[in-house]
Amino acid sequence: MSDRKSVTLEDFPKSANELEDYVAALFQSARFFVEKNIEERELLELDTVATSYEGSIPSLFLAEATTGDWGFADIFKLIGWMRYLDIKKGNLFVSKDIPDKEIE
Repeated sequence: MSDRKSVTLEDFPKSANELEDYVAALFQSARFFVEKNIEERELLELDTVATSYEGSIPSLFLAEATTGDWGFADIFKLIGWMRYLDIKKGNLFVSKDIPDKEIE
């Protein structure tokens, strides 16, 4: 009889830190160089900046992860950071669907 034990992971991370680590691991497994939790002069904190060196020039990708409620403000914040940092590619990773809003 074998003493092997299996390890299972949750389908999707529940805490904010676990989701940020999950997103960073996705990029690392795709052969990106990953930098996490980058702060710039108390102006912004970036969850993940991934860099690919596979082309003739490095390609940057900005990733933001959130486990809480989110909306258009989070999308505009990400786009603002992308423009400010001149990063052309980015994505918002969320653990919840967009909340339903009632229009009165």
